Amino acid sequence: MKIIVSGKGGSGKSTISVLLARALKNAGHPVLLIDADESNLTLHRLLGAPAPENLMKEMGGRKGVREKLPRSKAALADDQLFAKELAVSDLPDSSLTEIDRIKLLVMGKIEQFGEGCACLIGSLSRTLLSKLHEDADTFVIIDAEAGVEHFGRRVDTACDLIIGVVDPTHESFSMAERTAQLSTAAGSISATFLSG
Repeated sequence: MKIIVSGKGGSGKSTISVLLARALKNAGHPVLLIDADESNLTLHRLLGAPAPENLMKEMGGRKGVREKLPRSKAALADDQLFAKELAVSDLPDSSLTEIDRIKLLVMGKIEQFGEGCACLIGSLSRTLLSKLHEDADTFVIIDAEAGVEHFGRRVDTACDLIIGVVDPTHESFSMAERTAQLSTAAGSISATFLSG
């Protein structure tokens, strides 16, 4: 099952992602935690793990990923980055770190001034999630970037559940309402909201 955790910046989505990963691991499930937030640099620290090399670097950086990703959303099945089906064991070892039976994968980060927008990291996340097929008892927890950009980039398409984290602010409640609308528009995805 793929679960994406979203919310506005500072709402606690990374904390919820780590706590959820630990709870599922304690219940005996294999867990892959994916850091898909291009600007948050500390998810690995919340988990208590060393930071792995990010997947975008392992795939040849922006240039390599851009050359291998399909040019359109309709051609998603024709990407040259991943096999038609991908298991967690197929991911590069250098892009994974594991602590206490939870594996962590970091998609990519904004690292240099002027390198461009994070859309390519979103495309990489969307492509990976569409190809990643986990075992029935495995959980994939995705810590999404702040806001609703992941909906615009269709990162949620392959996910089974969206957890929206809401803190006690007007902005956060407004974003929760928008998240509910976008979840409905995304199709078969169900949404749940947690108040911090």
